[in-house]
Amino acid sequence: MRAALALGSVSRVDRGYLGESVVLVNRPIDSDCATPRRRSGHDLAPAVPDGMYRDVILPDGRSLVAGFRPIDVAVAKKDFACGAWLHSPARTAMR
Repeated sequence: MRAALALGSVSRVDRGYLGESVVLVNRPIDSDCATPRRRSGHDLAPAVPDGMYRDVILPDGRSLVAGFRPIDVAVAKKDFACGAWLHSPARTAMR
């Protein structure tokens, strides 16, 4: 399962929603980079844009930062590219 989060304003228009945060949420999901790694043992791969990582994740310190790795999001058919961060925690032992 893929998921993405972003911060920003969103406007309702006739054909859906409009805003930079809408784009920043949808492009990682459209790309192949936000696919959970089969070997990770996790089914969810949440991604956040670089700005949200810097503003929300980094200030928290070690507890959130440790599970994120940088990725390059590229969707050629939308002529879009940006940096983002994918959460892929280390596999934990089952108890």
